[in-house]
Amino acid sequence: MGIKFSEIAEGTYAVLHISNKENSMDMGATIKKIANGNMALISLAFEGTQRLNFDNVSIDMEISMGEGMPYIWRGVKISYYQNNYVLQVSGEGVRHNRRGCFRVSVGVSARVNAMGKSGGQTIIVRDVSLSGFSITDRQKELGLSTGDSVHVVFE
Repeated sequence: MGIKFSEIAEGTYAVLHISNKENSMDMGATIKKIANGNMALISLAFEGTQRLNFDNVSIDMEISMGEGMPYIWRGVKISYYQNNYVLQVSGEGVRHNRRGCFRVSVGVSARVNAMGKSGGQTIIVRDVSLSGFSITDRQKELGLSTGDSVHVVFE
């Protein structure tokens, strides 16, 4: 089951996965204005002043919708028109299981200790899989980043 692009709220943050045959990178973007069912004006999280050219690259757009699995639109197009970047999607966004492994829902309270962070915060372990686990930090006090090492203890 997918999500229509027109259901995305203006101001939503997205991650653009940009690649060609040799390289890949991620770039942040914000949906400024939905133009119609499959197009929007976006602002890019890019500090430079030069106009970016998105020809000859493949672009996927990923958007997190709350606590669940993010949605991804494959093969989006970005062009520059009248001093704005215009993003165009085709079709619906689909759930994106970034881990690529079967997930088992857990929903159990745990205490977490993150390397270099003050420890002992209570979190909820949402699910586990062969490649990792997903947690919810309701107080938003952990401040974890991608690649941080975390040790979870179940009570």
